[in-house]
Amino acid sequence: MLILLWDIKKDDKATFKEITQRNIELKDFLRRYFTKKTAAQLRPQNENNLKSELKNAINNKILSSSKIEDISFLQLDVVEQQ
Repeated sequence: MLILLWDIKKDDKATFKEITQRNIELKDFLRRYFTKKTAAQLRPQNENNLKSELKNAINNKILSSSKIEDISFLQLDVVEQQ
């Protein structure tokens, strides 16, 4: 399970609007991103790297006129399949 927050500038209505409009695209990207990762790559000690990768990928590949400033994980549960 994953719960995350986007950090955007206060009163940045354009970014909020673009994120809202691209909600399905963002969810699909996140699903694909995390299914490509191994359980080892999703360990807590790799959290900063994951956040940086996600932020850069979202800003460069999905958002066109806006940028998120940071990502926060509220919950990241990893279930390793055997």
